[in-house]
Amino acid sequence: MRFRSFLMGLFLLLSATTVSAQTVVLIPGYLGTGAEWRNSGIATALYRAGWADAGQLTPGPYGQVYRLGMKTKASKRFLTVALPTEAPVMVQADLLARYVKAIEDVHPNEPVILVGYSAGGVVARAYMVKFRNPKVKALITIAAPNLGTPLATLGLAIGQSPLGWFTPFFGASTINRSQQLYWELAPERPGNFLWWLNRAPTPQAHYYSIIENGGGACSVGGDGVSSAFQQDLNNVMALRGRAKSIVMPGCHDLYPALGPVLVDILRQMGY
Repeated sequence: MRFRSFLMGLFLLLSATTVSAQTVVLIPGYLGTGAEWRNSGIATALYRAGWADAGQLTPGPYGQVYRLGMKTKASKRFLTVALPTEAPVMVQADLLARYVKAIEDVHPNEPVILVGYSAGGVVARAYMVKFRNPKVKALITIAAPNLGTPLATLGLAIGQSPLGWFTPFFGASTINRSQQLYWELAPERPGNFLWWLNRAPTPQAHYYSIIENGGGACSVGGDGVSSAFQQDLNNVMALRGRAKSIVMPGCHDLYPALGPVLVDILRQMGY
């Protein structure tokens, strides 16, 4: 009896240890970098809540993944990642897959939580749909155009008009480089990318959308990029009734008050 109790206690201890170790991956938005997560104060909030900063993952020239920053043996850690944010969604998702694989190689059998800001939230969801990795236990989007943004339609129009010839002379060549991405982030309609993504089978996981709704300071009912409706994961056909949403002020930016909200969401999920 004592031996069985000992084994049960050992099993519970090992289970608790396994569950308590996890990695949060912070994914940038369009034209963003990992530095935004640190400069905004969000990384500081995670650090104060017991999450160690494990640096940034960046791609090498031959398919390698390099990690920049101090090594940590902490059981709870967060990483930022470098992505070609002007590239099509699936190109970014494929690189994100390499990063997640690199994390799994170092921390096998541990859960991964994806946090995507703006277009990075769409990239993270596309990764989940394509790769269906059971180790990815949660997706949290922040101000993500989950149902698209009219600014992408505007970017398409500019790039396909005579103005597109002149944008490089005004330092706006990103408009021309981002045409495929704009098409993918245009408001969903039958036949376009988001129409497909929002109806594709989505793996079981925790889903949260942090909605920035700055009101009159930005635009009516949104953050100046997407409406509150377009940011809400519950309005994604494949996720209806499966997501939780939190409304915050903000005009499509990362700012310090989002840090405690992110920490609270992680705690709600048991992390």
